[in-house]
Amino acid sequence: MKRAARWAGWLCLWLLLVVYFTYLRFPYVRLRPAIEPRIAALGLGKISFDDIHATPFGGVRLSGVSLLPTGMSGKPIQMDDLSLSPALWRFIRGGRGAHFDARMAGGHARGTAGITRDAHTQLAATMSDVDLTKVDLPGLPDGLEGKLEGTVNLDFEHVALDGAKGTVHLGAAHGSIPPITAAGFKATPAPIHFDSAALDATLDGPKIEITSIKLAGPDLEGSASGTLTVRGRSLATSELNSDLRFRLPEGSSVKAVEGLISAVRVKKDAEGYFVLKLGGTLMNPRPRT
Repeated sequence: MKRAARWAGWLCLWLLLVVYFTYLRFPYVRLRPAIEPRIAALGLGKISFDDIHATPFGGVRLSGVSLLPTGMSGKPIQMDDLSLSPALWRFIRGGRGAHFDARMAGGHARGTAGITRDAHTQLAATMSDVDLTKVDLPGLPDGLEGKLEGTVNLDFEHVALDGAKGTVHLGAAHGSIPPITAAGFKATPAPIHFDSAALDATLDGPKIEITSIKLAGPDLEGSASGTLTVRGRSLATSELNSDLRFRLPEGSSVKAVEGLISAVRVKKDAEGYFVLKLGGTLMNPRPRT
């Protein structure tokens, strides 16, 4: 009897191992047309990938990933690989979602994305060491350089940026901003290099409250605050209302602009910083009174 029970135990173990390794080694990529929309339904956005493998604890790892996040427009974000695992607490509460860990542009993005019971799309992510020259993030200008890090917590009532609520904290180091266009011409003849940059903002529907933007480097030192009012899905055409305070250090590559700024009678404060009010749009700012 004991011998039969032992053999039955070994048989069960063998069957479990067969099932487990079949699960790990199954060619899931053949099911890609069915898998892609199911992953998108977790709240990540529109997704496609080259290959897929199961991970030991009930998740999957995708390679060659192209992702257009929920609420964003423009070019998809490219990732080397993306690991996903079920967000069990969301399922318990009647929603659906996934924990993710993405390797992209030399850095990482980790967090949770999901859809709540009342059909809100939620995203909580932390980014580190993302090379801006290797990634095309929606709303950012071409030619932006630096290492990006920070946190994003967003709640989309409907699938559009102008319906988002939440907070954004981003920082970048050792990078540059491409020449700035203002009133239809290049306001800076060369890229603005910086040592550090930081952004803190709060989103509430179409309005983005810019709590603080700070920039420090050899070409420009300054800060800004204000609001952006999002029109549709594009940050580039967002209505800008901002107060800017800055100075150009000696040796700045855009020092020649200082004469132009003085010519239009932009005021300086007691510390020698220009004080300027900006309107227009994010990608085409204009001085305002």
